[in-house]
Order: sequence, then C-alpha cells, then structure tokens
Amino acid sequence: MWSLLKAWRRRSPFAPVERALLQALQDQLPEEPRVILAQQIEAVNHIYRDKESGEVNLYTPKHKPPPRFPNQRLEALWCTVHYRVPRLPERLKMRIYLVRGKVFTLAFGKVYRQIARENEVHIERVVFHTDVMEPIYEPLPSLEGGDADLLGSLPAWCIALGRRWAIEQVLPPLSHEEQQQRLQAIEAALPKDYLELVRVCEGFRIGEAVALGLSEVREVSLSSGGYYLLAERGGGFLGVREGEQEGRVYYLHHEYPEPCATFGTFAEALEHLLTRPELP
Repeated sequence: MWSLLKAWRRRSPFAPVERALLQALQDQLPEEPRVILAQQIEAVNHIYRDKESGEVNLYTPKHKPPPRFPNQRLEALWCTVHYRVPRLPERLKMRIYLVRGKVFTLAFGKVYRQIARENEVHIERVVFHTDVMEPIYEPLPSLEGGDADLLGSLPAWCIALGRRWAIEQVLPPLSHEEQQQRLQAIEAALPKDYLELVRVCEGFRIGEAVALGLSEVREVSLSSGGYYLLAERGGGFLGVREGEQEGRVYYLHHEYPEPCATFGTFAEALEHLLTRPELP
C-alpha cells in the first residue's frame, strides 16, 4: 500500500474515482497480488479514456515494465467491483481486464462521465473471475515458425517501414468470411493500403506501435464524431472517422478532443505515429 501511495503523491495521471477504487481494491487482495498490483499502478505513465463507453486503458513504459501476475493469458477478466458513490443512489460496477498479466482496462460503463471526479467510493463486494496467481502462459495466436512467411507476404510499404522499425508478432489473417463480417461492422471507408494489409495478416507490432487487425478495431467517440482505431502507440492512435467514404486516416492523441493530423494513406499515418517525439 505504501508504494501505491507514493505513486499517487509523485504524479497522478488517474482521475479521482479511478484512484479511489484502485486504492480500495488493495484491501480485498492477499499480500502477493497486492504488491504486484501496486507496482503496476505505480508504473502507469499514460491513460487513454473513452468517456462515452467508460473504458479506461492503462499504459506502462516498455523499456522498464512492471512485474506481471503469473497468469499471463492474452486477455482475461480479472474481477467485477460492485461499489457505490455518495451522489448516486444505485449500486455501480466496474470490470477490470488483464492483458498478459497486467491490469490494462478499467471498464466503468456509461456512468463514467458522472462519477469521474468522485473521491469517495464504498466497495460492497468484489467478484473474482480469474486467479491471477495461477501460472498460465498463453502464446500469441501466430503460426508456429510462420513469422518469416508472414513477413514475406506483407505489402511493400510495410517492408519499407520495417527497415527502420522492427516488425514482429505478425498474426495470421482472418478467414475471408470473418474479414467480410468485420468489415461490414465498420461504418467508415478504410484506406486501400490498410485493406491490403489485413488481407495478408491480422496486425503486428512495429517499433513501439501496434497495427491492429480487423478483430481488434474498436470505436471511440470525440466531439468531432466517432473514430475506428487502426493503430496505437502509448497515448497516440490512428483512426478513420465514422461515416466518411474517403478513407482518410486521422492521428488522435489522448490529451486532445480533436484529431491532430490527417493523412491520405495508412502507411503515411503509421510513419507519423512512429516518429512522434511526445509518445513513449
């Protein structure tokens, strides 16, 4: 608990309700997971908030990552926290999701806007869905020994970027049927070079960024409209705007309510994302 309190005092990227719930959750945990959680929270240096959906994503530095829980599934629902705040009569709940053994998402739901500034929370119960101390390692869903083959099938613009930033963890593409289902769910025109990419792979890591496959595309809302996210790095994101048919790609930053830059291709936008000095 002391190390977590030091983190709050030194710098606090957390909103009051996030801080209050994570502090209160400490009392619900045995010592070993409590210490790991405190170290993970202390390491958080960027937070992305989708205030419409109430989803809060926590980012930690890649060069000095905090310890992970032994349970390192690709993604897991850790717990559901049932709680109350003084100004609302109903009981609320927040879900906490892990990615590779680290706390990544705090899912508050649409009530988030109303409670973000609440300093006082009362936890009524916590339902744990996953034993974080059970050693589990889930490999990435890539083909065994197939990275080289997948790298060779990437578009030329990817190969060019790969000469400057290492490309790794290339995932095999979705089936044609699943690709079509995912594309139909995206209410925006995607850039041609991104469509070229997802025909041969389901995303990859490049440098400090991640190019997202169709199965990972998610929507966020800004004052200028909804955006489908195609890539991310720290607090920076690339997205296409809902309803647009031109296939433009927008650079979004978690600190700004509007897009910071616009590009005609995914390749140009990804290079811009990789070179931003303000991102970790």
